[in-house]
Amino acid sequence: QGNEGNSTDLGKILAFLQENYRADVSRSTIAKALGYTQSHISKVFHRYLNTGISEYVNRLRMEYIESLKQAGDERTTTELIYEAGFKSQQTYYRVKKNLL
Repeated sequence: QGNEGNSTDLGKILAFLQENYRADVSRSTIAKALGYTQSHISKVFHRYLNTGISEYVNRLRMEYIESLKQAGDERTTTELIYEAGFKSQQTYYRVKKNLL
């Protein structure tokens, strides 16, 4: 395996994020869980997805909130923001604005 990583590495990272995006995920938690270095994770991510991990995770969190709303979830947006894994409402609204 070269220093750049491969799509198998990316698959493992994406699978981990898909299962854990509502928790506190960072390069260090991914690295510990999967046995990669933090820099390797960043390289693989940028090489294949051309985006950062936090941007990707925030997008998953936004999709989660939207899917709950579309399913008729009665909880407030604030409750959903924290359930989705956002640390603050400010982060949620900043991400939402950037995605529009």
